[in-house]
Amino acid sequence: MSTALRASSNADRANRYARDFSRDQNKRLKAKGYAIIGATWLPSVDGDFANGERGYTLVHDGCFMIRTYAEVVALAA
Repeated sequence: MSTALRASSNADRANRYARDFSRDQNKRLKAKGYAIIGATWLPSVDGDFANGERGYTLVHDGCFMIRTYAEVVALAA
């Protein structure tokens, strides 16, 4: 796979998760230096994966973090 194609597919994957947020929220996250690069499934408080929620992988100043939807919305506010 060429480097350009790989970079393109990585950008498409990141954009898939950014679509969960409004255009305005994405602009504010980008202005604050955050980038959504992926997602994972987080278990619920009692450790049950069936009742978990999506966690978003963010990058900020080279630091990777996983946050819930509500936490990402709070970062964008």
